[in-house]
Amino acid sequence: MDITPHYWSQGSPPKPLGSMHKKSKEIIFPPFAQDSPLANDYLCQELNPIGTLYSYTVIHPSLKSGIQPYAIGFVDLPDFPVRIFGRLIQSGGPAIGDQYLMKPDTEFGHIFEKINKP
Repeated sequence: MDITPHYWSQGSPPKPLGSMHKKSKEIIFPPFAQDSPLANDYLCQELNPIGTLYSYTVIHPSLKSGIQPYAIGFVDLPDFPVRIFGRLIQSGGPAIGDQYLMKPDTEFGHIFEKINKP
């Protein structure tokens, strides 16, 4: 799978990476690039890829485009205050509070796949 190396861990399965400030412990996403002037103040931090849907909208492209409606939204990861925007993948409609798994995607960089509860 072709994924952005500085954005995902190299483990299996890959997990998203962020940057944690050495003093304040604040976590940001995406992580700073190694050549950033701020990189010395941050440590690379592996993030928990399971989050909670905070907000979403459904996009309805023109019928002429042939593209089916799709959902996008903000997902809060437990590594507060990390809130990430992305494409939502699920059967049926999304709902605030649903659990999603952040996964690599070659087209968008990442997607959020709904975790179906038994």
